[in-house]
Amino acid sequence: MDTGEIWGYMIHISGSLGVGCQYCHDINNFAADPYPAKISARLMLRLVNDLNGQFLSQIPTWGGNYVQCATCHHGQPNNMLAFSERNDYRPVNAVGEVLQPWSIDTYAIATSTEFVNQHPTTGKMLSMVNYMRENWDRYVLPDPENQALLAELPVNDRQDYIVIDETVYSVPNCYTCHQGNRIPAGAITRWELNRRADGGWTLLPDMLRGGEVDPETGRAIESAGTN
Repeated sequence: MDTGEIWGYMIHISGSLGVGCQYCHDINNFAADPYPAKISARLMLRLVNDLNGQFLSQIPTWGGNYVQCATCHHGQPNNMLAFSERNDYRPVNAVGEVLQPWSIDTYAIATSTEFVNQHPTTGKMLSMVNYMRENWDRYVLPDPENQALLAELPVNDRQDYIVIDETVYSVPNCYTCHQGNRIPAGAITRWELNRRADGGWTLLPDMLRGGEVDPETGRAIESAGTN
């Protein structure tokens, strides 16, 4: 990506998280890594690519939807809700355990639990949620404020806390992205990307779509418009 393309993509990320440049960057030295937010953002870009490549694009009925920053963040940098108000899940004290037990928050996706339980994509989506819960420490730096919760995790919170190696993380769940919609409002489609003159390069670069890319250019190896 050239400087202009990187700038365009950074503006898109800024809007997705509802923050300004200085949230992650030292505006006097954009190459520096002075803030944990920038390091986490870089790790999150790897998460976007991994989720698109390992899960979204592998759904048998995949319609060309990708996750991007806005899919989870909805204009908020952190503390996104994990569960719908109607969900009957409640966290339990999980000190010493890697994960908390959890149930499907079907109301996060649709008003009909039958629709969610019978939909052909549900299994792949649950695998994706489990993957994030098991590997979250690879994609984000721990929030120091959450570590006070280690003694006893909240029992009536709409956030999903897990403990990995005695470190507390707040992780996304079904509601974080879906918020009652079958397809998350913050998802982006292949059609939306391909209709742009640059192929959506400054909205979701090819190297974040989970496909094979040219290591020199970062562009999809497939012919233009197929990814």
